[in-house]
Amino acid sequence: MSDWQEERGRRDRARRDEVMRLPVLQVRRHGVIDGQVGEVLVCASVGPAGEVVAVWTTPEGMEAASSTTVSAAGASFPDAAPARPVAARITVHMPELAAVTRIADLALAHFTVQPMPGGRFLVAGTRCQWRPDGPDRNAVLYDAGGHVVSEHVLGDGIAHVLATSTGQVWVGYFDEGIYGNYGWGRADSQEPVGAYGIVRFSLTWSPPGTTRNTPRSARGTRSATATPSTSMTRAPGPATTAISRSCASATAL
Repeated sequence: MSDWQEERGRRDRARRDEVMRLPVLQVRRHGVIDGQVGEVLVCASVGPAGEVVAVWTTPEGMEAASSTTVSAAGASFPDAAPARPVAARITVHMPELAAVTRIADLALAHFTVQPMPGGRFLVAGTRCQWRPDGPDRNAVLYDAGGHVVSEHVLGDGIAHVLATSTGQVWVGYFDEGIYGNYGWGRADSQEPVGAYGIVRFSLTWSPPGTTRNTPRSARGTRSATATPSTSMTRAPGPATTAISRSCASATAL
């Protein structure tokens, strides 16, 4: 065995010993979430109060909401928009079923969901295409009745979306959302919304120029975009593991 192999083995053993000394968290069963007969689970996430929020649709709806484009070389790319709008149900579990919201035409693809104050829900799509006439609005705020309250641009390459009890929205981006893809980050386009790695949004409109870090695509576009907080912070590299629900719920944001 070479010296570098011995050194790597020593570091691995030291790291394992360090991990084994960490406190043990007892896992307990909270419950099981189920949809109706004929439904499939699209996504589920945990809200700031520990509730589980899930989105359900039909198998056909699932296929439309997770559509992809395959290139000539065989590479598969998630579509920024679904093949067609789909009917869906949003359910809240605490852990028993606490609320149901029906959405007639959900027009986002590869999305996640978070609860918002006032019984509202934020549904955000992972991908967002930039175009000269304006980027996709890849986040929709719904009220408890399933009606659209507002639409927003959160940018491309979304890896995590977590909302606080006060309605602040933290978004973490993977590499394509930071460095640019789907039209973002080119010389003739705009800096990716996720260039900071982790961005805090307030889903309210502010007049042009009042928010220092408002994306250029958002300036002057009322109700089309979310307004990033002035305390946006660049993370050291892609933010694919930078946010956890425990962090969001344990701090007063």
